[in-house]
Amino acid sequence: MTNSNGEVVFDEVGGRELQIYLPPGYDKSNSYPVAYFHDGQNLFDTATAYLAEWRLDEIMDSLIALDKIEPVVIVGIYNSPQRAEEYTPYNDEGLMEMMGMETWNGALHIMFEDFIVYDVFKYVEENYNVSSSREDRAIFGSSLGGLNALWLGMDNADKISFIGALSPSVWVRRGAVVIDIKTYDSLPNVKTWIDQGSKEWNPICIELTSVLMDKGLTYGEDLWYYEHNNATHNEIAWSQRVAYPLMLFKGKNPDPTFSELKGELMLAYNEFDEEKTVIPRVNAILSRKDGIQYSLLDRAGYFSDDWEIDSVGNLIQMPADNTTIGIEFQNRKIEWNQDKNSILSAIDKITVD
Repeated sequence: MTNSNGEVVFDEVGGRELQIYLPPGYDKSNSYPVAYFHDGQNLFDTATAYLAEWRLDEIMDSLIALDKIEPVVIVGIYNSPQRAEEYTPYNDEGLMEMMGMETWNGALHIMFEDFIVYDVFKYVEENYNVSSSREDRAIFGSSLGGLNALWLGMDNADKISFIGALSPSVWVRRGAVVIDIKTYDSLPNVKTWIDQGSKEWNPICIELTSVLMDKGLTYGEDLWYYEHNNATHNEIAWSQRVAYPLMLFKGKNPDPTFSELKGELMLAYNEFDEEKTVIPRVNAILSRKDGIQYSLLDRAGYFSDDWEIDSVGNLIQMPADNTTIGIEFQNRKIEWNQDKNSILSAIDKITVD
């Protein structure tokens, strides 16, 4: 296989189906980094996807062609009818009700973790040309898969060096994963990406980043958080930003140099919540020279003529009809004029919907 596009092959281990992306020019003499993804049936093919595919093969082909990333093997691990129990380390009554479940088998999560770490890793390393080095292994997931990627990566830091948690369901059991991490004496050195869309927004994700920093991860070096404006909880949204954590895992020519400061006022809310409480937020975004971008949260400074903005960008008071909103970071400043009535009108439309 020496064509310009990678190839997706179907395989299985222990009765579990896999879809595996082999990068362009896949060579048996090489040893490739490998990223393991939950919900593997959604990654490459609309025919197998739940709603839509991530187009991850096309994304990887493009990143490789642009010399943005090393060739990486992607292993998509299919979910099962017991997805919620396998992906979730906590029994949650709300989740059970959402899934129409009457009982909860907590042993399935432990069994699934062992299956990935021992059976899947071993099978892939014996049958494909991938590295068995910790530095060359990553775990990715979205939604409940994002929650499990966080758990699995932290719990197996001797085997995994990077976590990609897209829209992780950290709300499960009222933020139990954050509560657990608070009890750690220190965190394993696992680079971690966390993100969410403005239409699925949950403050627990921001709390999680704060706790991870308190436990020793350095923001912008081994921890990144990104808020995706107007994005909701689906495969299309995840496909639009998955390139960033993939490049952070194995970018070919990484350049973390600060390139551009961008800012946007966005309306954060969860469209799956009946109350749809809307929080106007100032999203400060840092763009790196290698094309990766992420939100700055309290790394940036926020200012306004007479509106009140807290340390992570929440707009908490709007006393005037309009104002100047600004962001500062590393001696750079951007500002714009914002009309209060336009915000209130947009909030009202969300609430009515």
